[in-house]
Amino acid sequence: MKKFFFLFIFLLLASGPRLNAAWWLENDYSFGSDSYKRETLTLFHGFSTSAVAGVSASFIRDNFRYKDEVFAFRLPVSYISENFFLSLTPFLYPGADVDAKARGAKLYFMTPLIRRNEEGSYTHLMVSASGASQEAQILENQNLKQKKFDEGSIELQVEKNFYNEFFFLFSGALFRNFDDVRQSSVKNALMDHSEMAFLGSFRSFVEIPKHAVSIDFARNMSEESGSQNSYLYAVFSRIALKEASDISSATIGFRSMVTGKSFLSFAYNWHKQDHAKRKDYYKLLFQVFF
Repeated sequence: MKKFFFLFIFLLLASGPRLNAAWWLENDYSFGSDSYKRETLTLFHGFSTSAVAGVSASFIRDNFRYKDEVFAFRLPVSYISENFFLSLTPFLYPGADVDAKARGAKLYFMTPLIRRNEEGSYTHLMVSASGASQEAQILENQNLKQKKFDEGSIELQVEKNFYNEFFFLFSGALFRNFDDVRQSSVKNALMDHSEMAFLGSFRSFVEIPKHAVSIDFARNMSEESGSQNSYLYAVFSRIALKEASDISSATIGFRSMVTGKSFLSFAYNWHKQDHAKRKDYYKLLFQVFF
């Protein structure tokens, strides 16, 4: 599900409008440097107050990384209870216009370490694991060969809420390339590694990461007690790549209720790879509940 920050997934799923709505729609549009454009449309259906499923499709254009447009599809399924939140998201990059493809899935689990008290404070623990298989052209002995390679990741997150006003999320992820493929030899990989773990940047990460750490902060701006309908948020992340300079990413954004059943988010993302020029990205996210 691409995607909003994991800091807010549980808040959105646990909020009244979402669980009481049979259907809701998300339109996620990102754009910025290198003529980058990414449009993601996701439709959700709440089968009950516990079960949610959806279908998601993305269109990606990035003149710096892709020679053609790239499409991606996802089928997120979630289960919510008083004691945990569990989601499974299979994803597919069919590679219709490029000589590459990818598929995989992410399993995400959340449970309370400290349950919400009368003041609204709580602590959540989140663990996720992902696996993916890519097929791309790989340079071997000065010849391009179509080969498959497998990757995996594991992620640990802790979210702390103070008085339902201040939210902090600490994230760390490790990635593993099981076939030890060199990034420099892969000529046309297309999978965004943000499918596997939270990286913080709006742009697509086709490069092979080693690890990533991030810290998120959100300030609840809702006037209604117990609500999280409006908030300011900021994210800083550091991503280490397998064969390239590390990347720093910083984001600031705002989410607000437009009507009783619709929300709009806007965010700016500063993206800087060591020894390279800064890049700027922007995101508009619109949600409507039926």
